[in-house]
Amino acid sequence: MAWFGLLELELAMDESEAVVRLGGELDIAGVPGLRSALLDLTGPPATTKRVVLDLADLDFVDSTGLGVILAAATKLRDQGSELTVRNVRPRPRRVLDLTGAARVLTIEE
Repeated sequence: MAWFGLLELELAMDESEAVVRLGGELDIAGVPGLRSALLDLTGPPATTKRVVLDLADLDFVDSTGLGVILAAATKLRDQGSELTVRNVRPRPRRVLDLTGAARVLTIEE
């Protein structure tokens, strides 16, 4: 587990997927930590077929955090992999819905 500002980030991997658990607040202070973790998973060589962002403990996401998530989803899709978002709490879900990101991300309830 690592802290980046108010963002808590924990990574778990197996042969088929990587699960990135986020807690706290994903804002401009936490973006570098998330971006670094996702870059390690997405590029080169990207061997993970599926990256899951588990947002069960995430209370807040701002536009910079959302941008990192969308960029990672696009990059993974281009590589033949996928990014799935799961366990989205009400406040972050509202941001995903209002921005239209919920229509382009794979979200598991």
